[in-house]
Amino acid sequence: MSEKELQAFHKIYPFAAQTGIDKLYKFMSFNPEHPEYLERILIDLRLYHALPQQLNDPFECKPHWYWPENVTEVKGLRKELYNIARRQGESKKRAEKYASKSMLNRKETEEALQKIIIQNYQKIRVCSFSISNTNILLWSHYANSHKGLCIAFDANTLPFAGCQKVNYQDEYPYLEFPILGDERWFKPVLTKSSSWAYEDEYRSILYPNAENQHPNNTESYFFDPESITDIYLGSEVSTPNEEFVSSLIQRSKIKPNLWKATVSENTYSIAFYQVASDA
Repeated sequence: MSEKELQAFHKIYPFAAQTGIDKLYKFMSFNPEHPEYLERILIDLRLYHALPQQLNDPFECKPHWYWPENVTEVKGLRKELYNIARRQGESKKRAEKYASKSMLNRKETEEALQKIIIQNYQKIRVCSFSISNTNILLWSHYANSHKGLCIAFDANTLPFAGCQKVNYQDEYPYLEFPILGDERWFKPVLTKSSSWAYEDEYRSILYPNAENQHPNNTESYFFDPESITDIYLGSEVSTPNEEFVSSLIQRSKIKPNLWKATVSENTYSIAFYQVASDA
């Protein structure tokens, strides 16, 4: 990737550290049957990344690709087919033969490549954040109608500084061949429909067993306790759940400010007042 191409990519999909964002917010519901979900973050300091099939958008990580229409694209596709064969252990000669044969069998090749592409993208794990903690729709959709909570993370610490901005558009993302082994490969993971633009989302990406990643256990990134700066309880959170959060803070190494949301009487907005965590 040239420096110019890298700059163009990061202009659309910048890292949180590049945008001057101070905090990233994650909304969560209370799950009485699985208190470990919250303990995993507040006690174990692990940031779970979900697989695409666990997300609420069926379009996630399912990029399209098109049969080449010009000489450059034909060469690119042929090179990708050659690379696939080589990665599977074929010799150069047999890989060349495979690529040539595949280019002649368009329907079969299209189906096989699409299957390989989807299989690889479905292995990518993501964790989502917003740049706002006052978005009433996020409180409704991801924090159980304001009965849940919102956790604030310092966007200047890792792995949060490495979260990338999601781009919203009406066109479905597609792949170009040959598929490059650089950051552009994550473009379909960082692109969503314009319908989701209200979320102002940033994403952390975890690709199991990839090199040069933040410390992880293939499902979750690890982070330092200082990364959690604030915890916001929803305006409708129950007393038992509020007490549960306070107990987790006491048991944990984190020292966040604890806040409670309140609904405005005059406008469709949320404000917060600080409460004691008894920590």
